[in-house]
Amino acid sequence: MEKDKQFDHNRQMTRSAFLRDYGLVATVGLATACGSEPEQIAADNSAGTDGFESFFTRVNVAIAGTQPGDQFFAPNAPLIIGRDPDGYYAMSSFCSHARCDIRKEGDFTPTGIVCHCHDSTFDPTGQVQTGPAKKALSHYRTERVGADTLMVEIGNIVAPDTRTI
Repeated sequence: MEKDKQFDHNRQMTRSAFLRDYGLVATVGLATACGSEPEQIAADNSAGTDGFESFFTRVNVAIAGTQPGDQFFAPNAPLIIGRDPDGYYAMSSFCSHARCDIRKEGDFTPTGIVCHCHDSTFDPTGQVQTGPAKKALSHYRTERVGADTLMVEIGNIVAPDTRTI
């Protein structure tokens, strides 16, 4: 995969694009090691961009003990999980500038998130503070599964203010 290739985080992802860009084998291997195997489901493609059926991948993330204001990298998927006073949210950990994985090339700061590849900064909800990134981090649909688990549908883009209580 070309490193300079731009990626549109605001489109529904096809199965082939997900496998190419995220490497399902690596995701399944990491998730299985953490006790949570991703589940791939067919999605409504009413807004489909390429005529192919879209797929989302469900990943379960442990959230026990988190407090409002907490953010952390999911151990089993390319995700940033956050909790604010309104609830939980999940964002892509891929920087919207050059797709560097912030889990590996970034960090949390007192004011948000920084991608060290090109020093883009984002507020805690993924909105751009300083470039070169021009787009916010993509937010994914979340759902509580029991008291201590958050299910995230990677690829199912939602509004940045969407929260799960």
